[in-house]
Amino acid sequence: MRLKCYSLSISQICKHYRHNKIQLNPPYQRRPAWGTRQREDLLESIFNGIPLPAVIFYKTKAGRRTAVFEVMDGKQRLETILHFRYGGIIRGEKRLSFWLRRDNSKLRKRLVFRDLSKPEIRNEHGVGVRHFLNYKVPVIEYSGDLTGLAGQKIAQWEVFAKINSTGSKLTKNEIRHSHSTPLFHAGSRLEKRWHRKMIAAWRIFSKAEADRYQYHEIMLELCTINLNGGISDRRLKLDDFMRLDTLTNPRIRKAEKAVNGALAWMRRIMTDDGIKHSRLCKKADFYSFVGALMELMSQRAVTHDGRQNRAAQKAVKNALRKLARVDARVARYTFKGLPSRERSLAEYIVATREATDQLRNRRHRHEFWYGVLAPCFPKRLASRRLFGKDLKDALWSAAPVRKKRITCPNPDDRDDCWGRINYEEAEVDHRRPYRAGGKTSLKNAQLLCKACNSGKGAKLRS
Repeated sequence: MRLKCYSLSISQICKHYRHNKIQLNPPYQRRPAWGTRQREDLLESIFNGIPLPAVIFYKTKAGRRTAVFEVMDGKQRLETILHFRYGGIIRGEKRLSFWLRRDNSKLRKRLVFRDLSKPEIRNEHGVGVRHFLNYKVPVIEYSGDLTGLAGQKIAQWEVFAKINSTGSKLTKNEIRHSHSTPLFHAGSRLEKRWHRKMIAAWRIFSKAEADRYQYHEIMLELCTINLNGGISDRRLKLDDFMRLDTLTNPRIRKAEKAVNGALAWMRRIMTDDGIKHSRLCKKADFYSFVGALMELMSQRAVTHDGRQNRAAQKAVKNALRKLARVDARVARYTFKGLPSRERSLAEYIVATREATDQLRNRRHRHEFWYGVLAPCFPKRLASRRLFGKDLKDALWSAAPVRKKRITCPNPDDRDDCWGRINYEEAEVDHRRPYRAGGKTSLKNAQLLCKACNSGKGAKLRS
């Protein structure tokens, strides 16, 4: 391990950034944590001559000769400086400005970057673009393997977590993120895919909560349900899976697919407005509802049957109305005086008010929603999805073959249908879609051309 201490001017920092030599977001780094006020305070410190603490770089190689500096500490400071200079660095942040104090006076003037190039500002206040770009930022640079005094190797994420134990304190979610495992990247993909729904449409999380990884973490928790084969106590299993080196990518992809499927199914049942305007937009209720859907999916429940989904919506809305009536009559953590028929409702409500991550409360909520949903989905997917060659032969023998070809039925009236197809070109697929409960049997099979088969999807046909 090698250590250097030096300083860089803001001009040099900007040059490194333009040439992609400064990596503001290495895998273990967190998202922007400062508010606008903190960023403006930093700019005031720069322009009022107050020295800044050192930023910490970890020097790596991006190529044969190109050095890249990962920001281990000081990300908030550097992105503030770069956003003030260029704009557009911090998503959702407007152009930054600052208050400049005048000598021997309480009067102050608010300035943005473009004001620094105005002659009257330079003449009156003695500051300009050159003064800003020449400001020196102290730098501590590490390179090589990070080791302790006893020669033990230290991971970069561990150094990052220790350094950031002061200042804007890291949350447990951000410490988890610093591990940067394949499971965490699966959570990032889920977060990106459902961001608009979760933040804007369903309003389960605020933007600030998403920035502090709370939204990201619930996606990981939902993955954990699949990986663990059921709900778990708090985040203990999640932490175990984050540390597990033997967790394979196919297993992670399977969990990610299950979460995507459950969220899409929830939307089909409840619609966007149904989620947004009910208690399902609360984190504890949302987690348990999706968890119940994931259990039904693991039991091969049919998720694309419109009649079943409408019945489920009716049952869920009825349960939500009952919960709303009982909610106001439940004391903080007790439900004495309620009739026995409302006890399960009261237990559910209490389980959403205290220690919501504990296994006992998660189990109460899970059993409640599973009890509501399970009777609505009696149908199960066929045990086998693919058709065998013997079934294709039977269909071909029964079809009107002329000159070794049959006519594709073109069920969707597609313009790109192949029309006449031979045996090799014919593909076997379900009449009633597999995802909608269609059986993998001769009665539910048909021969199609490749264009019609690939575009058929899970739509029901008469």
